[in-house]
Amino acid sequence: MSLTLFFALFILIGFAQREGLDRNGNVKVEDIYNDLMETSSRGIFRGASFDWTKAQVLKLETDRTTTSVYRDEKPEELVITTDMGADVLNFGDITYSFDENGLYHIKVETFATTNEVNKKVFEKIIAFYTSKFGKGVEAEDGYLEFTDKSQYQDYVIAIEAVDSETSPGIYLFIYLK
Repeated sequence: MSLTLFFALFILIGFAQREGLDRNGNVKVEDIYNDLMETSSRGIFRGASFDWTKAQVLKLETDRTTTSVYRDEKPEELVITTDMGADVLNFGDITYSFDENGLYHIKVETFATTNEVNKKVFEKIIAFYTSKFGKGVEAEDGYLEFTDKSQYQDYVIAIEAVDSETSPGIYLFIYLK
């Protein structure tokens, strides 16, 4: 290989954009947000709706390529992990809870690579819920809460960001009142 060709390849590889990063080497927050929230899927969260059966939610989640299903600890739960963006260190654990009437509670715990990425994803989630439900109310426990009514059911969305040097993340709870 000629020295010129070697340097050309070296320069191309050195300036190539890594998947999941923008041209400046920053994580693509929009990709992380979209992979977690899947707002285009409608429903209460990621396309699921209250009263869905466990089988319906399982099919919805396993049809995605970015989701892994864990062995359920309890028969009334479905626990999955979903990738958020191209970097596997950005991920969310989602627990769907069911009773005899179907889905009634969703718990989301996300983990991000940095506090900065975490804060930007959190801000996008807050902006989404604010545009959908209006301004949230800060609860006594520090969570920001949004309320809505769907299919004649009242429900709450409670969200909080966790700043941490080792594992920044977001806690999100969606549940029937």
